[in-house]
Amino acid sequence: MPEGDTLYRTAAALRPHVVGRRIVSASARQPGPRAECLIGATVESVESRRKQLLIRFDSGLELRTHLGMHGSWHRYAPGERWRRPAGHARIALGVEGAVAVCFDAPTVELFDVRAEASHPVLAALGPDLMAEQFGEESVAEAIRRRT
Repeated sequence: MPEGDTLYRTAAALRPHVVGRRIVSASARQPGPRAECLIGATVESVESRRKQLLIRFDSGLELRTHLGMHGSWHRYAPGERWRRPAGHARIALGVEGAVAVCFDAPTVELFDVRAEASHPVLAALGPDLMAEQFGEESVAEAIRRRT
């Protein structure tokens, strides 16, 4: 099962290839998110929060994936053969020069970024130990949640 450090590395690996780039193609296995809504949007950020990978877009949308036991994100050059079968792709996002594909994730969700604070999963997460800004407030919150 991918753990927090794996998600942190995954976000770091995707970031240079997609952040600041406009989505030129998007598809998702159905039932699933309406990926076509992302076409034309620019990727603002890719980050990990615990076991969640979050991709934010300038359109105000956010993509959340939870990889579960077998999920993974891969990056390919356009036209490059995928290492996993296309039928296992949950969502594929194409930007100029790269394609990011999430395979076998049980959770792939697209929502309005303004809903993050009240999202049933994200709102319940405590401070992320992997976050660069893990300061005194985060330590206090982590201790509070432990007790």
